[in-house]
Amino acid sequence: MKIKGIRHVGIETKNLNKMVSFYEELGMTVFYDKTVKPKGLKQKIKMVKLKSEDGSVIELTQGHTNSYHIAFNTDNNKDLIWLKDPDGNLLEIVNEKLL
Repeated sequence: MKIKGIRHVGIETKNLNKMVSFYEELGMTVFYDKTVKPKGLKQKIKMVKLKSEDGSVIELTQGHTNSYHIAFNTDNNKDLIWLKDPDGNLLEIVNEKLL
């Protein structure tokens, strides 16, 4: 498996509207805003994705604790893998073909 680039950074928030406004004031634009039920979770969460001019993405979530993570595009054979680095940071490994 080889990391090809950063896909997004995931940030959990208690106040989604305040966070979205903050990042919009910094020039980011919302391109995804939905309530979703991620695989492995019992409850639904609110998710908003914002993009900067260079294509960098922040994924904001409300309703799920411990969702801070960095997602990487890889040449991995599986579509999606969750793992932790040696310090316990959560990593989302995504097949680059899912772009």
